[in-house]
Amino acid sequence: MLRRLTERHKYHALRLLTGASDSKATLYDLPHRDQGGDEIRRDWPTAVSIEECKRMGYCPSVFVLKPGQLVHINKGRLHAFRKLAPSPLPPTDCHAVQRQMLMDSKKDGEGEDICFSIAWDWMFKGVTSEGINREVSGLVECSALNQVQKLQSLAVPDTALLFLAQKCIAKENSSKVKPKPKNLFKMDFPTRAPLNVSEPDAKTVLRGILPSLEYTVRRHELATETSNLSGSTEKRPDTWRDPMHYSIDPYGNEDYVCIGCGVELSNVYYHCLGCEQLLSKDFNICSNCHKSGSYEVFHQMHPFNDTADELLNHTGENPNSRHGKFSLHYRFMDLVEERSLLDKCRTIVGSDAIARSEETKARLLSMSNDVDKVSRSRSPQTRRPLGHSPSTAKRATRRSSRLKIGTPVLSKE
Repeated sequence: MLRRLTERHKYHALRLLTGASDSKATLYDLPHRDQGGDEIRRDWPTAVSIEECKRMGYCPSVFVLKPGQLVHINKGRLHAFRKLAPSPLPPTDCHAVQRQMLMDSKKDGEGEDICFSIAWDWMFKGVTSEGINREVSGLVECSALNQVQKLQSLAVPDTALLFLAQKCIAKENSSKVKPKPKNLFKMDFPTRAPLNVSEPDAKTVLRGILPSLEYTVRRHELATETSNLSGSTEKRPDTWRDPMHYSIDPYGNEDYVCIGCGVELSNVYYHCLGCEQLLSKDFNICSNCHKSGSYEVFHQMHPFNDTADELLNHTGENPNSRHGKFSLHYRFMDLVEERSLLDKCRTIVGSDAIARSEETKARLLSMSNDVDKVSRSRSPQTRRPLGHSPSTAKRATRRSSRLKIGTPVLSKE
């Protein structure tokens, strides 16, 4: 496992560790995919390559995770893992010495242990304001880089930011309310013992997430200001809809993924009116894909019929099709409420912003401009079809947690 690196150093580290001729393809390939050809070498990193990473300052950690032990892998850190086997490793392997020590510690005749691992995909918030800023902005950057490669991220940083801001603002406001007078009669109810954890206060969290929250809200503002909207704007957010007549759960992430690039649809997205009215199905894309015209392709919506018929599938490549009209939708809140959320966060933080707040915001905004340039450079005439049904596309991009024994895995999530 390596420390957090910039994209340039990630490519170099992968060339050292895997010998891949195209380190970019290795970095953005699905981490649990077995096939990879020459791009992912089957040999495990050698002790020499680990020393090269140390010399470059990549701080590699080579270890064996034993039963009952846990390891936290921050988002954006390159890591590789494999299951333990009783067979010896080549002497050049980076785990050769540790594997031999484990084998020597086993008693004669002792069989092979059943080895399985459990992983939780979560987003670490951090403790201090500066640490929270680094963690959250790192999450946002990883998500944007995956969007350029049309890969779905495991993290949902924009959605988490909005809800974390709501929670911390409510917590900060409630702390200023005067407590009610105590009752004369005290009831002796059982209480749960306090957990021994380090939880930062609400203002500390808001100071840390403010730069990333400003970036997220600004992106949503641009989505409504600069997009060539050719339809209507839905007045009510999805959370206000009647669940008895609305099949999609707005609080679930399963259906809120851009069909074009795989990015999360955190609060603002575009909904195809043709698919809604003719097919009674959802075709949702992000503002970048709508602005660049990524919807102007054929996309199979029918499970069996791939005919280019607007009554069966999404036919955005046809200029006369009704699948070229979209409506702007809000998932949790409208833009007025989102701006109000940001203003409340700024009011609580006041002049006590973190030292590099403006630097973080500028870096994120410049990165979003790069994403926009990549989106605009993709011409609809040269773009391939988006694929088959949305469920099939999601299964293809979702990163499985299953892993074959002995198979090296590289991941940047």
